[in-house]
Amino acid sequence: MNTWWENESLIKFETPTSIFIVAPSGGGKTELTKQILKHVNGVFNTPTSKIYFCYSIWQKLYTDMQNEIKNIHFYEGLPSMTEINDWGAEEGHKILVLDDLVIKGGNSEELVHMMCVARYRKPPTEKENMIKNKQDGGEVTITPPSTNTPRKDTTHKPMNKNTRFTRSGA
Repeated sequence: MNTWWENESLIKFETPTSIFIVAPSGGGKTELTKQILKHVNGVFNTPTSKIYFCYSIWQKLYTDMQNEIKNIHFYEGLPSMTEINDWGAEEGHKILVLDDLVIKGGNSEELVHMMCVARYRKPPTEKENMIKNKQDGGEVTITPPSTNTPRKDTTHKPMNKNTRFTRSGA
């Protein structure tokens, strides 16, 4: 079964990424998440070293996940930004799942920024930069991590009930 996910999956998520699964209660969000995590190497382009699964109330499905999914670590409640940063500092590609924590997470400005705006990852090491540059066929140089500076949107205009959408350009 893993072979299908690895060879036929139409989606290979690039890392880092933020994925939101939204559905009403009982809509299968946790089951879908379980299937993605079971076949994580077929769904993500980078092998996963650890999965941090944060939850509000323990469900029987989590026991199944513990038995079926490698490197999954459960955490009750919403982790602090210090804990998330500590997890992120570890080697390898990690996955952070927040199951039924949207209300608590929505009250954390730092967490909302991390999930919605920032590309959260630790800066590449000098060794990682050298390997990447060599793989790209270029000279081996040390490249500082890029900074994502927000740009000011100068075209935004407030909308109201009289706003009309038109196509511009040729």
